Amino acid sequence: SRYTDDGRRLLNAPQRYSSKDWAANILSLASDHVLRAVRSQLVFQALWAFAISLLYILRPTLPLMPALPHSLLGGVLSVLLGFRTNQSYNRFWEGRILWGKISHVCRSLART
Repeated sequence: SRYTDDGRRLLNAPQRYSSKDWAANILSLASDHVLRAVRSQLVFQALWAFAISLLYILRPTLPLMPALPHSLLGGVLSVLLGFRTNQSYNRFWEGRILWGKISHVCRSLART
């Protein structure tokens, strides 16, 4: 293991994934805890989309839905997602700065 000057352990380099690992990744989906957490919502959304699609196939006289609301909603969601990501990163960075100050004060107290 490698260590920094102050004795802390360095993190290992992140693992790289390749297209050769696709079979192992697909087989590991069954045991994924995130997928288990959202499984019921995912199944509901898929069944709802299937039902709406089937309704439009069986009843071709139904009016078509315009694409404009979906396009506008996609733009709004992308701006919202970007804002929330930036906001969470700022909170993380502020916490990192405060934790650095705490560790600096603790080291200073330990030296005296």
